[in-house]
Amino acid sequence: MIRLLIADDHTGVRLALVDLFGSTTDIAVVAACSDGDEVLPAARSTRPHVALLDHVMPRMTGLEAAAQLRDECPDVKVVLLTGTVVSSVMAEAKALGAAGFLAKGEDSDALTDHIRTVADGGSAWPEAAACGGARS
Repeated sequence: MIRLLIADDHTGVRLALVDLFGSTTDIAVVAACSDGDEVLPAARSTRPHVALLDHVMPRMTGLEAAAQLRDECPDVKVVLLTGTVVSSVMAEAKALGAAGFLAKGEDSDALTDHIRTVADGGSAWPEAAACGGARS
């Protein structure tokens, strides 16, 4: 069972993600955070395999939370979720060791497949990033 932590400041998006992954048989949402500052404490207590972090949150961004996870919970694989894919932000996520960077408009089946791929040790980067060297 893949243990997933979700962080998104938009309640509707967060609840939709919880519902989406809750409908699978192999992914369990172990924490649903409303901001990046909740991510590290939640990760410490729930020990997720993957953290799906909204890039833009008010008190602590997904990138800042990803940096904390890298330093304190290095086994957690991080995937950033964004409304707009920006190459400079994607490069920063990659430099932080993120395993993926996905758009919020991603098809729900593709999104669950990406989380499975990352949990299995793979990566999930936009197709355009594969040509630009942002993919590992």
